[in-house]
Amino acid sequence: MKFSTKKKQGAYPYNFSGLLKTFLTAVIYFVAAKLSLFLAFEGTNATPVWPPTGIAFAAIFLFGYRVSPGILLGAFLANSLVLSEMGIVISTSISTALVTAIGNTLEAVVGVYLFKYFSKSDSPFTSIKNVLIFIGIGALFSTTISASDLPPKPDP
Repeated sequence: MKFSTKKKQGAYPYNFSGLLKTFLTAVIYFVAAKLSLFLAFEGTNATPVWPPTGIAFAAIFLFGYRVSPGILLGAFLANSLVLSEMGIVISTSISTALVTAIGNTLEAVVGVYLFKYFSKSDSPFTSIKNVLIFIGIGALFSTTISASDLPPKPDP
């Protein structure tokens, strides 16, 4: 059996560029999330619109699935800060923020995966068919993944 000593091209843990893209995705997602949370309904972290989803989709389309941890980190930090500012107990705010961050991350990952599966394309804007698939999967179906998070219950 022969083992190769070559590093795989683009292997995530060994690639500084990949780490930088993941970090920048986290920062951009966090800033967009914090700004979006100004639109949140009183006493919740629920908003009528969530622009960071578009950032997550774009990041995965541009850089690949390897930036998913950046989405997770950005979403977790933004939501945990907002929930702790609302006066929710730290353990509850951390667990709720983690579940929400997982939902936000899965929304983008599943959405991009399903788009690529059904369209057989890497770009959502190359044809009308792809745009319609992107709207159906990205805007309608995959958003139900993050919307299924449970809201925090107020402490007694």
